[in-house]
Amino acid sequence: MDRDRCDCFARDTNVSTGSAVDGDYSSTGFDRGHLSPAADNNASAEANEESFLFSNMSPQLPYFNREVWVKLESWVRQKAIALGTVYVTTGPIFVNNLGKIGNNEMTIPGYFYKVLLTFKEDGKPSMVGFLFPHVVPASADFKDFVVPVNTIETLTGLDFFPALDNRDEGRYEAMISNSVWGL
Repeated sequence: MDRDRCDCFARDTNVSTGSAVDGDYSSTGFDRGHLSPAADNNASAEANEESFLFSNMSPQLPYFNREVWVKLESWVRQKAIALGTVYVTTGPIFVNNLGKIGNNEMTIPGYFYKVLLTFKEDGKPSMVGFLFPHVVPASADFKDFVVPVNTIETLTGLDFFPALDNRDEGRYEAMISNSVWGL
């Protein structure tokens, strides 16, 4: 269902350590960049509103947020429709950061990532990762930032798919199945 964006940015009161506020972004030149896009959170008005909580935002340069990042988000939506189910993990990577903004001193990430997983008809997983330096040319193509998932796991220290069989997990995380993703 397509819903209008509520643009109702709000502090996340469930974050016990404190939350960013709108004022942290004022006059900084940075966008309030969604990690989980509002367009992917249209199951209900509540879900759409929750996508505007500051716990789902990260400071993003406007040309990054409005160009390469939004194109990737749209492509991921199209893949989810075509493939039926795609599991998506997104986040910042705090390496080569660009400084801090606001009274809450939010760190401006040096990198962002998206990791995708789907299962092929034979039941085997297919994964792809995207690793973006925050500073990219406005004309950049998101397909130029494809990396194996294990590259992002190494940078973040996270294991994105711990439920997968360990015997196969590493092999699948090290490769990109172009036949599934069309990259």
